[in-house]
Amino acid sequence: MEHSESKRLKVKEVTPDITKPMEPAVKTVFKNTLLVTDRFQLVKLEMEALQHIRINQRSIELDKKNETIKIAKQASKKYESVAPRKPTWTISLISS
Repeated sequence: MEHSESKRLKVKEVTPDITKPMEPAVKTVFKNTLLVTDRFQLVKLEMEALQHIRINQRSIELDKKNETIKIAKQASKKYESVAPRKPTWTISLISS
């Protein structure tokens, strides 16, 4: 379905997903529009980034633990895990 250029020029804002190819495509079709980022898209990106950091940090901690176990075995000592620590940070989602 194609709309006339006069109708497309009346469009004030467009909320596309946050992919690089979308911006020039929207600007080509809707020349006078303002691109608005949807809050859902931002939260989704933030959660994906946080998940990536969490997985990387877990991998680092497991590598440290495995190295400690290896050193304990080499020294003929028993490895004892320490109690889990409370997180030293918190995440707050603020909605307006």
